[in-house]
Amino acid sequence: EIDVFGKYTTKYLAPEELIPIPFNQEVYKVEEFDFVVATIKRYGVLDPLIVQETEDRQKYHIVSGERRYHAFMKALADGDGRQDLKQGIPCRILPASISSIEIRLLLIIANATSRNMGIAEKMQEFHALVEVFRDLERESIDVGYGIKEIAISQYHISERQYQRYMSIESAIEELRDFFHKDEFETVTFAQAAAIAGKPED
Repeated sequence: EIDVFGKYTTKYLAPEELIPIPFNQEVYKVEEFDFVVATIKRYGVLDPLIVQETEDRQKYHIVSGERRYHAFMKALADGDGRQDLKQGIPCRILPASISSIEIRLLLIIANATSRNMGIAEKMQEFHALVEVFRDLERESIDVGYGIKEIAISQYHISERQYQRYMSIESAIEELRDFFHKDEFETVTFAQAAAIAGKPED
């Protein structure tokens, strides 16, 4: 089981020490952070970023909080923010020993609880979650729970809704690609699950 997530230190880091994780932008849209910029200018960074030491321990990967990072950089560049921004960004630091697969899982969990997402973005996130668990299984890493527990808990859905997610995820590639695009906003989960459950032909 993962128990190292509770073992972290918290400190202020200089922006140049932080590196966004490409996986975050592959799954999520990192945009529309003007409101976050405004709140940082007025109140500072209220919620620390979660970061992980790089293997050489020279820098840190941003696990959770990339929007806050970009908003912080803009507030700093604008020059009219709080003076305490100059001391850096508050960060919770995870050890480098946590595997990249578990970091991807943590990123998904953190985003599921902090973002309001449309159907297409939820499906893209769920697909990433399925891929993470496939990697965990390949590497024989047991995190103490499965996709079902995370989906029901993090997305606040019923077991029946979870089955619909899984049905959509098992659709042929052409349908899955469509479900992960913005056009999917016009289709309900129930309709998508019904379509995905049809024979391939």
